[in-house]
Amino acid sequence: MFADYISNVLPELGEESVGEVGMETLADELLDQKVRFQTFVEQTALLLEHHDDDMRRRMEVKSSLGFLETLDEYADHVERTCFSADDIWIGRSLVPAWFTEQSFYRHRGVSITERIGRVVKAIEHNVGIHYNHELSTEERGSVRKAVRKMYRRSSLRATYKDLFTWMDEPELFKPAKGGKLEYADVFPLPPWTGTCSMSPARVPCTG
Repeated sequence: MFADYISNVLPELGEESVGEVGMETLADELLDQKVRFQTFVEQTALLLEHHDDDMRRRMEVKSSLGFLETLDEYADHVERTCFSADDIWIGRSLVPAWFTEQSFYRHRGVSITERIGRVVKAIEHNVGIHYNHELSTEERGSVRKAVRKMYRRSSLRATYKDLFTWMDEPELFKPAKGGKLEYADVFPLPPWTGTCSMSPARVPCTG
């Protein structure tokens, strides 16, 4: 109905050929077509066909402002716990754990691959200044490998599922038929793609 309405109004305003994108298409694009999820129509059909109070509660919780705030808090928790730094020795040159950790948390909001690359560059720069030593290609590769081991990997789905354990409400995560995510779970996910597994809604950590 809305599309029919604006099809008449827009030409009168001098606008033509305005593209349309449905919410499910938008979600699929934001999730890089990597997550299977229930459609809005499928969710609505289930609500009409079955009296499922648990499903209604899951939907109510996930559409609330409080849940958005919880997502931010959990994203901060994931960010704080996804990286555990250790000392790195390059020959007789020591790169202390505190420096590596500081470098990692300085570069938030970028992909984990780029983030690790920036940490390696910071370490290389630090060693050059304090030890007057230029890293070889082999040493640089070893440093990158060491930094990667400090990063705790987790899939987007697994990290999102752990959110509800962290909330002490694991029953709020229940996959739909065929292992798909429920429609109510779709839109909390896109802001988390790209960091430690997840990225805070305001700025995740999966690589």
